[in-house]
Amino acid sequence: MEKPPTSPAIQVEAAESQELPAVPVSERPMTNDSVTPKTWLVVFALSASSGLSIWLLPTVGTVSAQVSAKLHADAGQSTWFLSAFSVAAIVASMICGANSDLFGRRYFILFGNLCMVISGVLTGAAKSSNHFIAGMTIGGFGTGCCQMACFALPELLPLKWRPLGVVLSEAFAYFCLVVGPVAGKFAVNNGGENGEGWRWLFYPNAIANAVTGLMLAFLYFPPAHPRGIPWHHALRQLDYVGIALFILSITLIMVGIVDTSYIADKSDPKIVGTLVSGFVLLVIFGCWETWAPLKQPLTPSRIFSRNRGRAFTAPFICGISSGMFYLGPNILWGTMVSVFFTKPTDPISHGMKLAMVQGLGITVGSMGLAILGGRIKHWKWQMIIAFTLMTLFGGLFALGRPGRVAPLIFICACSGITYSWAAYLGIAYIQFGAEQVDLGIAGGLAAVTRYAGALIATTVFSTILNNTLSSEAVKRVIPAAEAAGASQAVAQQVLSALPLGADALAKIQGATTAIIAAAGSAFTESYVKATQTVALTSIAFGGVGMISALFLEDITAKMTPKIEVFLENDVNAEKNKFH
Repeated sequence: MEKPPTSPAIQVEAAESQELPAVPVSERPMTNDSVTPKTWLVVFALSASSGLSIWLLPTVGTVSAQVSAKLHADAGQSTWFLSAFSVAAIVASMICGANSDLFGRRYFILFGNLCMVISGVLTGAAKSSNHFIAGMTIGGFGTGCCQMACFALPELLPLKWRPLGVVLSEAFAYFCLVVGPVAGKFAVNNGGENGEGWRWLFYPNAIANAVTGLMLAFLYFPPAHPRGIPWHHALRQLDYVGIALFILSITLIMVGIVDTSYIADKSDPKIVGTLVSGFVLLVIFGCWETWAPLKQPLTPSRIFSRNRGRAFTAPFICGISSGMFYLGPNILWGTMVSVFFTKPTDPISHGMKLAMVQGLGITVGSMGLAILGGRIKHWKWQMIIAFTLMTLFGGLFALGRPGRVAPLIFICACSGITYSWAAYLGIAYIQFGAEQVDLGIAGGLAAVTRYAGALIATTVFSTILNNTLSSEAVKRVIPAAEAAGASQAVAQQVLSALPLGADALAKIQGATTAIIAAAGSAFTESYVKATQTVALTSIAFGGVGMISALFLEDITAKMTPKIEVFLENDVNAEKNKFH
C-alpha cells in the first residue's frame, strides 16, 4: 500500500503510530473518472438500505395510539416508542459514522441491515410495550448505521454529483414518507377483528432490509482502511473515553427531554437530574475532545475551524436548523388534517390523500435539487433562498383553520419542497466541509443534527401545542357550553370528553346536542390558536438557518468530475490510494 503523508493533522497522528496513512483521493491529479455498472448497482442497494430503514418512523407515528392500546402501554411507555428509536439512531450515527473512517463503511452498514431485520421481527411480534420499545431501539441503531449511505453513496460518484448523491441516498426514503402514513392509516382502519393489522407493517420491512443487506454483502467492498491505518493500530488509538462520554451525555439529555413531554411537573427530580448530569457530561466530552492528546478524536476541532467555520460549522448549524424546523410543519399538518379537514363520516381515502401532501412535497423538492441544482449553480444563494422560503411557508401555517384546505395544501407542499432543497443541499455542504479522511465524522455529525434536532423539536412543538390548546380550551369551551345551557359541572365534563371523541360525549348526562356543538366549535377554535402559536414559533428555528446560510462558503470550485472512492472489487480499484 502506498503511504505518503497527507495533511499536517494526519501526519502527526501517523507519526505517533509509525504508520503513515495514504494520500486522500482528493489530492490525486485530475482524472476522467467514470461510474461503472457495478457501482450503480451498489448505489441502488445503498439507497434501498438507507431509505427503507426509516420505514418505522412514519408508520409507527401513525399507529402508535393503536399499538399503545393493544400492548397496554402507559403514557411514558408510548412516548418512548419513537423516542427510543431516535436516541439509538443518534448514538449509532455518531459512533459508527466517525469510526467508519478507521474501519471502513462495509461492516457498519451490513450490521445496520441485520439490526433492521431483527427490529422488524421484534416489533411485529411484540407482546408487551417493553418488547416493542426494545425492537424500536434496535431499529434506531440499525437506521443510524444504514443512514451512513448518505456519505458512503456520494463518495462513489463524481464530486460534482455530490448533491445528487445525497438525494439518491434518500430515494427510498421518499417512498417511506409518502406511503408510510397511508399504510399506517390503512392498517388502523383495516386491522381485522382482533385489531392487530398493524403488525404486518413491520415484517415486510425486515424482509426488504434482508434483501438489501445480501446485495451489499456480495457487491459492496469499499476501502477497508479509509485513513490507511491498520485495524490493530486503529483499535489502540480509538477514542474510548470520548465514545463513553458521548453515549452517556446524549442518552441522559434525550431521556430528560422526552420525560418533559409526559411528566406534568417540569421540576421533577427525574427530569432535572437527567438533564443536569447529561449537560455536565456533554461539557466534559467537549473539553476532552478539544484538549486531550487524542490520535483519533471522535469530533476533531480541525473540522469545525476549517475556513474560520465557514466550511463546516455554518452548514452544520444549517443542518440543525432544518432538522428542527421540519417537525413544526410535520406536527401542524397532521393536526390540521385530523381536526380541521376531515370528519368521521369522510371516506378513509380522503384523509390518506391529505396525509401524502408533505411527503410528496419533500420528494418534489429533492428531485428539483438533483435535476436543477447543478444547472442553477450559485450554491450559497440556493441555500439562502431555500431557507428563506422554507421559513416563510412554515410561518404561513398560522393561516390554517377549518375550510381553508386548498390554501393549506399549497402551503404544506411548498414547505416540503423548500425544506428538502435546504436539507439535502445542507448535507452536501457538510460533506464538502471536511477532508475525505474525515468524511465519516462529518456524515455522523450531519446525522446527529437530524435526529437530535428532530427529537428536541418534537418535544418543543408538542409541548407548545398541548399547553396552548389546554389553556385556550379552558378559556373558550366552558363559556361556550354554559352559553348553550350547560351547568358548570356539565361544561367541565364536556371539556374533558372532547379529546376522547363522540362516544365519550354521548355518555355525559345533561349534554344536549346544542351544548356539544357549541363546545366542539370552541374546541376547534382552541386548536386554531394552538396551531398558530406553533407555526409562528417555527420561524425562530428557520431564522437561525437563514443567518447561518449567509456565512457559507462557495463550493462551486469543489464541484469537479473527480471520484473520491472506488470499489475494491471493481475495475478502478487501483485508483484507490488506500485499500
